[in-house]
Amino acid sequence: DAREKLKRKLKIVRGFVNIYSERSEKFRIKRMVRAGFVKGSLKNRHVLEVSMALRPLSDGKIVGSGLMSSALRQCCLQVRSLLGYPKQSDLILYGFVDPDNMASARALEASGFVKRGKMKYDQDSEKDSWVYILSWRKLHRKIKGGLLKLYEEGSNECKVKVDLNAQKTDSHCGPAVVQGLLSFFDISVSQDEVVEAAKVKSRLKKHGMRPDQIYKAVKFLAPNLSFWFKQNANSRDLDLLINKYELPVVVNWQGLFYDTVKEEKLGNPDGDRGHYSIAVDFKSNRDQITIADPYSDYVNIPRVFSYRWFKKRWWDVDHIFDRKTKKINSIYTKKLILVLAPKDLILPENLHLESAKKLFTLGKKP
Repeated sequence: DAREKLKRKLKIVRGFVNIYSERSEKFRIKRMVRAGFVKGSLKNRHVLEVSMALRPLSDGKIVGSGLMSSALRQCCLQVRSLLGYPKQSDLILYGFVDPDNMASARALEASGFVKRGKMKYDQDSEKDSWVYILSWRKLHRKIKGGLLKLYEEGSNECKVKVDLNAQKTDSHCGPAVVQGLLSFFDISVSQDEVVEAAKVKSRLKKHGMRPDQIYKAVKFLAPNLSFWFKQNANSRDLDLLINKYELPVVVNWQGLFYDTVKEEKLGNPDGDRGHYSIAVDFKSNRDQITIADPYSDYVNIPRVFSYRWFKKRWWDVDHIFDRKTKKINSIYTKKLILVLAPKDLILPENLHLESAKKLFTLGKKP
């Protein structure tokens, strides 16, 4: 609610959904009809535009990495209720998205909106935007699937409890994961403090955080904890660390920012998917890994995946600028895990965990 004044409640307001019709919209809708995006007569029908905005803070920054699609879905249902439940075919909700704004595109697609084509938002706009139209059938399918998922996942208690906050932007998965890790050990830090400690402010938006930069932040913010890593980790490693030692395990993988792989292929088949999450449960007998994901749409409920499927996406490519050669080197990681533990906890040697300092020497792909 934009009118909310209580600081306690403002802390949980991350953004706003606007669904509206203005005089200028009439001309835009006529162009949409001519382009074939809206079909049939508009008589006695409601055609409303949907837009989203993040809540700005007093320092000009914004909250969260995007609006949760669950909020957008609820708003679509609420509008239909306020209009007296017109036929679904008589309530057309649409949105325009800049082709570079993947966060908004994902939120719309996760709420049942379908990409119909491109059109200029205004006649004098410099470039085309994607036009999305709500499919009520898909919206209800999303809601039904979400409730089922909530029930199934809610019934599975995770072995490790991590208090994870949504990443501030699409590039803040690293800072959000560090924040969650330190919270597990009762150390309170903000994502901005993590960025500052790792000294990655200038590169974060474009490249995110490398594994060695995560170590750098942890070393500065929590020097009394041990930091380990391992390349080519396996199911036994996850089983021991999570189920026996009850430690959260950071994984660097090709994140899934959609509800299904099918939606990913349709929405963003070639996008950058490098992502940090925290493995919080592992059941080898069920072929099941559970991760806490800082991406805003999934931060509230741990995500359960097939371990066989997850292994195929358990890799990443990062980049580092070599000041001597003036070239950018690519660093390839495969099945990488990062582990934080109390210094007095002795982990078994057969885990073959390596000292964090070796993160700086991760080799280039041969």
